[in-house]
Amino acid sequence: MWDSMIEICRREFCTPDDVCSDVAERKPPHGSLSASLRAFMLEYFRNSSTEDGHMSAGHGRNIFMSQQQDRWLMRDIRTRQTTGLRTD
Repeated sequence: MWDSMIEICRREFCTPDDVCSDVAERKPPHGSLSASLRAFMLEYFRNSSTEDGHMSAGHGRNIFMSQQQDRWLMRDIRTRQTTGLRTD
C-alpha cells in the first residue's frame, strides 16, 4: 500500500499528507480512512491505465501464455523421462 502511495505522490507532485487529507474529506462520514485510501489507490491506478500504457509496459503480448506453454513442455519432458518414453 505504501509503495502505491509513494508512486501516486511522485506522479502528482504531492505528499502523502496531501493525499490522506483529500481522501479524508471525501470519505463517507462513518467510513474507515484506510479503506477509503485503498479504494482511492485502486481507482487511481485503474483510471490511469490505458491500452497504450499496457503496450509500453510490455503487457498484452501473451507473455503468460508463452510461459504456460513452456511449463506444459517441461511437464511433458519430465513425464516422458519418468516413464521411460523418448523425449525427442
